Amino acid sequence: MKPLFRHIFLMICLVLAWTVAFQVPAWGVEAEDAAPTAKFEADAEAQLLVDLINAARKDPLGTAATLGMDPAKILADFPELADILTNGLPELVFDERLYRSAQKHTADMLANSYYAYESSDGRTLWHRMNDEGYAAIFSGESLGLLFFNNFISPETAVGRIFANMYRDELDPAGSGSRNILNPDAQDIGASIGGGIYKFNGYTGNVYLATCDFGATPETYELQVINLINQVRANPGPVLAELGIGINEADFPELADLFAKGGLAPLWFDPALYRAADTLVKDMFKNNHFNPRTADGRTANMRARENKYRSEWIAETRMRNITCDQAVSPSETLSRFFKQMVTRAFREDQNQREQHLFSATAVDAGIRIMAGAQPEMGFICGDNLHILVADFAARDEYPDTALTGVVYADRNSNGIYDIGEELAGVGITIKLSAPGGKATHLTTGPAGGYGMRLAPGRYRISVDTEVAEWVRWIDVDAARSTWLSVALPFNEDEGIIAENRAGNEE
Repeated sequence: MKPLFRHIFLMICLVLAWTVAFQVPAWGVEAEDAAPTAKFEADAEAQLLVDLINAARKDPLGTAATLGMDPAKILADFPELADILTNGLPELVFDERLYRSAQKHTADMLANSYYAYESSDGRTLWHRMNDEGYAAIFSGESLGLLFFNNFISPETAVGRIFANMYRDELDPAGSGSRNILNPDAQDIGASIGGGIYKFNGYTGNVYLATCDFGATPETYELQVINLINQVRANPGPVLAELGIGINEADFPELADLFAKGGLAPLWFDPALYRAADTLVKDMFKNNHFNPRTADGRTANMRARENKYRSEWIAETRMRNITCDQAVSPSETLSRFFKQMVTRAFREDQNQREQHLFSATAVDAGIRIMAGAQPEMGFICGDNLHILVADFAARDEYPDTALTGVVYADRNSNGIYDIGEELAGVGITIKLSAPGGKATHLTTGPAGGYGMRLAPGRYRISVDTEVAEWVRWIDVDAARSTWLSVALPFNEDEGIIAENRAGNEE
């Protein structure tokens, strides 16, 4: 863990010295272009903290003035933030998955008397988000701690904690991350907890706050990773569904793919996603379809810029013309996937592109965007979709991964198809040993789940409210594991709640 001793000391001093009543900013957080309201109810203190943060994003300088800060000085201290400070940022969506992530971290800090971004069990913010089904391409966390002797109401505590978070972000001498005024953030989850806290020999009453900020890929980008992992694990049924007939002997370079068990799944990596995003945006901005950006940056260079140190990396580029229709990339997703697979099985060996079937690949980041390129206009219109997929492997990994997708097999073809995914389903992963720890995950918007696991035998189950489904799997130290959860379905009954594997090991 990385203790934040400086911030704790500052908070203790601020509480002991505070003599002026803090006035909560009174701006409304509703606007015509406000983000949609989340479909769950948070506790009042967490909602108040999110409201204060959104008010600050809407009117950064006005909020600063209310807290006794000098707007002119702030503009002088941060000229690079002039546009954000003057015009504000969109409000953040209060996300239930980030709410759970923040709640659990606050409870963990209170229970174990520590104050850090890393959990007591060593998990980072990204891993905590992922465990709640939130695949982050941006993640940030702000913490707040308030010691008190005399009673302080939760509402007052929220105001003081927010004020200090905001002051920290606008302190020119500060070295922490900027989250409240970060334009990359789209979602937020907040949690406030109170209790007895022990720190450096001191025991007292505290309020602790966790704010988790994030942004996710588009659902259709995660769906592509599901499809790729499925065909890597079991190519036969997928190739048959796509109408691709091959003779395995004609593709000796893919022997590992056709071996029993197929290839290990790819892990979604936010750094590779950002590397792919850079190229796609550069293609649209500079009207090209080249493997390098206009200033010459390769896939490896873009990955390194995002702190991904690869020992191997490869990149796939594809585009689909949508003529005069500006449609969502979700409309061309199946076409992209089929083209990607078809490329791997071209008759001409020199024309094959088999990055998605690389046995070396461990991670992937896929970016798909809609836009226009004038050079395509002579065909049927200049609207098109561009896909860039980066496949890579780092030098080393702490543990292998278990990952998969939960879906309702609506067409009973035995494989996952786009639109069959089940979001928000609980998954329990329990080490099959005396005293084995159980971890509870939630599937993301594309039905995906995943976590890093040490080698061992594990019991995997779906929440019984959804279906009685259980599997035991052996996690190998040598490779990651793909486990799809196919739940039987019919139009009359929906998901059929039966145990397809049996409850006995």
